Amino acid sequence: MHVSNNSSIGAYANISDLRMTVSCPPETFEDTVPEYDDFPEDDIATRNQRISENLERFEQRPASTSKSQNTVQFSFDNLEKKKPKVVEQHPHPETDRFGFFVVERGSATPPLDPKVLRRREKKWIQMLDNWRYFMDEKFELVKTRCRKGIPPSLRGRAWKYLSGATYQMEVSSNRFVKNDLFDLLKAWTVLHPEEGYCQGQAPIAAVLLMHMPVRDAFYCFVQICHKYLPGYYSSGLEAVQVDGDILQKLLRDKSKLTYRHFKMNGVDPALYMIEWFMCVFCRTLPWPTVLRVWDMFLCEGVKILFKVALVLLKYGLGSPSQIKQFPDMPAIVTRLKNLPAEITEEEFIIAEFNLNDADMEKLHFGAMKTRQMRFD
Repeated sequence: MHVSNNSSIGAYANISDLRMTVSCPPETFEDTVPEYDDFPEDDIATRNQRISENLERFEQRPASTSKSQNTVQFSFDNLEKKKPKVVEQHPHPETDRFGFFVVERGSATPPLDPKVLRRREKKWIQMLDNWRYFMDEKFELVKTRCRKGIPPSLRGRAWKYLSGATYQMEVSSNRFVKNDLFDLLKAWTVLHPEEGYCQGQAPIAAVLLMHMPVRDAFYCFVQICHKYLPGYYSSGLEAVQVDGDILQKLLRDKSKLTYRHFKMNGVDPALYMIEWFMCVFCRTLPWPTVLRVWDMFLCEGVKILFKVALVLLKYGLGSPSQIKQFPDMPAIVTRLKNLPAEITEEEFIIAEFNLNDADMEKLHFGAMKTRQMRFD
């Protein structure tokens, strides 16, 4: 059966015009609705008589005092016995200066004095405004300031300059990246379809997105994968294995007790350093230490990862008592996943950087040649 819509179209043809007005029009009543004064007088008299008869019947009813009083008294007793329920209000979880929930009260690094922080911010602003000069003529000063820690308000901007992402953003024709972690990683897979997505890349991208807009984070992410950790996220993880061999050689020279203990129990570097290096320690260390490590990593390169790893291995499993306490491979791996809080503090790690940069660069140069031979 076909129903015509002509009438409805005519009735609601102007409804869009009404909704575009500033205020709604007043409601209108049809003439068929009777006014209150138009009710017949006979109906009014009849209603008044019924009301008076009901009142007389109500007054003539006997009052059951005993039952009603008992009921009222019982209800009052119940009201007195019922105490209001006290709703326990859970206090808001304590957070640190970075906004993370405080789980354990460890020996956290105290916040920097505001005057010192403002002074450092001024120095970094001057340095970022003259970046090419400082990188060419005063790189040691840049390195020293990175080791002290980049001010939080300038960390995202400084990371862009340190990684070279600022230059890549200027010369690149790609001007648009979407607005979340999924799209950032998806853009990487489009850029490198032969490698695809690696699970270790998500923490890297997440740390960057916490400090800068998504487009800036994408270019920094590309620089880290291309320039700092080339080959780390490819199939087979061959680059990570090469750096694992370097770390073993450094461990043999710097902490022989730890090296022999690992060798005796068959602890391969891949058991711990894959998460450490591929995620740049962001899943291992406390957040303040992670930021300091990233400041130095983006300034000085991958050798910072080796220095941090040596400190953790030397002071986490480098004494005879620690070796007795963690005698086999399961105990060693558990220890490396739950390192003591005192050796993961930022100031402790930086103070224990005693690795010679020249030796480190020599080993790394040899590793790069080995890496090229393997890849070719």
